Amino acid sequence: DLLLQKCHENGIKVLVSIGGGAASGDEQLKSRYGKLLSSEHRDKFAKTLVEYVQTNGFDGLDVDIEGPSITCDYGPFIAELSQQFRPVGKLLTAALSQGYGGNNVPSSVFEQFDFINIMAYDGAGSWNPNAPGQHSSFEFAVSNTEYWLKRGLPKGKAILGLPFYGYGFGSDFRNGGIGFDAIIAKYPGAEDKDQIGNTIWYNGISTIESKTAYALNQKLGGVMIWSLDNDVSGDKSLLNAIDRAAGMRAPSRANQ
Repeated sequence: DLLLQKCHENGIKVLVSIGGGAASGDEQLKSRYGKLLSSEHRDKFAKTLVEYVQTNGFDGLDVDIEGPSITCDYGPFIAELSQQFRPVGKLLTAALSQGYGGNNVPSSVFEQFDFINIMAYDGAGSWNPNAPGQHSSFEFAVSNTEYWLKRGLPKGKAILGLPFYGYGFGSDFRNGGIGFDAIIAKYPGAEDKDQIGNTIWYNGISTIESKTAYALNQKLGGVMIWSLDNDVSGDKSLLNAIDRAAGMRAPSRANQ
């Protein structure tokens, strides 16, 4: 309640998300979502979600159903959600990845979503330690964006995802992502690089600024980050780098 209050006081909209990567990798969760999205249950599930969003004061719902959880029921489920969310004036969005289920997403959903967060990262990772490399290069971001645009997603609904984390390989291997804050704490000066140690690949300040500039130049709807808790404060902050690249300086502390 406090989070919603503070956000709404500052004109920030808050959406609650369903799904997540775990809901695709965990067999029990995948089965549960498979059941909820089925023709037998999707109407009731959609109504439950609308009621939850309204009751708790959220501004909308984000659908983060990924990978093998995107089945033939995905399109009809989104259509049902849209039909129930539109009349109550709530946002309906999605987080989607080209390489992790993107081909199974019907283009019909582009009209039904208010915007789509393009997860242009995780091109490599700890799940395949024998294939080290950059998981979210600038080129990877461009190709992922173009994939959805070429399929008919309007530019204004395309939100480019930026990673605030990396993956380690070799002696720096860790099962799972490594936050930007942890990277620069271990390796001074890492904020100005995209690769460090032996070997961590991530996005430093320059690449984050370049991706933000790309989103602006292409007139995309904006950028999304995953995730804020991996950032740091001050001149090394990736969020501040986005702000600078977008040309929107935050007011000085004296004026806040």
